[in-house]
Amino acid sequence: MRKRMLIVIVALVVVFGGVFGWKAFVGYQIDQFLANMEPPPVTVGTVELDTAEWQKELRVTGELRAVRGVAVSTELAGVVRRIEFESGDTVAAGDLLVALDTSADRAELEGLRADAELARVTYERKKRLRERDLGSAAAFDEARATYDQARAAVAAQEAVIAKKEIRAPFDGRLGIRQVDLGQYVGPGAEMVSLQALDPIYIDFNVPQKRVSDIVVGERVAVEVAGYEGRFEGEVQAVSPALDRGTRTFRVRARVANPDERLRPGMYGNVELTLGEPQSYLTVRQTAISYNPYGDGVWVVVEKEGEDGETRLVAERRTVKTGDTRGDQVQILDGLDAGARVVVVGHHKLRSGARVKIDNENLPENEADPENVDNY
Repeated sequence: MRKRMLIVIVALVVVFGGVFGWKAFVGYQIDQFLANMEPPPVTVGTVELDTAEWQKELRVTGELRAVRGVAVSTELAGVVRRIEFESGDTVAAGDLLVALDTSADRAELEGLRADAELARVTYERKKRLRERDLGSAAAFDEARATYDQARAAVAAQEAVIAKKEIRAPFDGRLGIRQVDLGQYVGPGAEMVSLQALDPIYIDFNVPQKRVSDIVVGERVAVEVAGYEGRFEGEVQAVSPALDRGTRTFRVRARVANPDERLRPGMYGNVELTLGEPQSYLTVRQTAISYNPYGDGVWVVVEKEGEDGETRLVAERRTVKTGDTRGDQVQILDGLDAGARVVVVGHHKLRSGARVKIDNENLPENEADPENVDNY
């Protein structure tokens, strides 16, 4: 009985040992197969790194200013007797705008003229006497001085009357009238604004690193909200000193404004073309993996495997990037022209991974990007 029981136990041990041994062997073989099995290639989209010519441009915001603009005012106090313009009129230099009351001034002028006439007659008499050696030299000199003073007083009073006729100092367009008939105005009181609008200035600031690119005579294009198209102009002057508050240089451009659509105080976007076009290595921005420790791209290279076959694999390269324009970015260092750069699928890659190229659905890539640096 015991012998039979022992035989059964031995048989069970053999059977179960064989079963578990086989399972362990199969599991080991599977693990070895999976460990040595090469993963399938990753499908990626690539482009060849190529050169592109970029024309440097700078875009800034500026404020429009009149070439000449003043608040027309009076130098003397007085009462408004005539207004010779309407708000918004176009006037020429010398046109009468406002006349103040000069009745008292003209009455005083008549008295001064009478005094001047008397002084002239006295001077002429003394002169004739002096020529005949009948009068003293002192009396003659006094008569001449009195006559000169009388004439100066007349001229001064005429100047006072002239100043009470306020005229346009230059050609331009008037603003809104600020005075009414019969109103008393004091010295310096604004009556109307006058602006010369064609051409017109636009002032803007450029950063220190860009000022060396700004050349007097450089063409500019201005876009203003509310108007279609662009207004053409050219750089007229660059401030010689840096603004310490903003660390920028002030630049002024003159813009043609024949229709007078541009008005002082408006803001406009200014685009400047800087220097000659330059060639850069460029690639789609989707290829760049931005990182605080260094930007990088994945490139596809050919390598020979252990089986002797040539295959495509991915390698990460650290690059130095430059400006971005449209859908492109400059590659300043780290790659050479002709490199196959991954632009789709690089998030699935690891170093040395096999890849398969499929360029059916590449991202947008504007062929002529906006060559603009915004400031």
